[in-house]
Amino acid sequence: MKELKENTMESFLMLAALALIVILFVKRNTISFDTYIQTMTQISIISIFLVPQFMYNARKKTNKKLKTDDGE
Repeated sequence: MKELKENTMESFLMLAALALIVILFVKRNTISFDTYIQTMTQISIISIFLVPQFMYNARKKTNKKLKTDDGE
């Protein structure tokens, strides 16, 4: 259950970052520079939260694979 919750949060953060990036590209000619900077800051903050989770999941998957390859 905990792993499902982590994956859901990770997916939510990825979708939020993707939505902000799409908004930047769609509205790039009509938004002000301040709004652009605020949106980029939000994307950066979301990324700061995502990177440790990606690293944790990658290590966990690698450790599981190593255990199964060793025959344990």
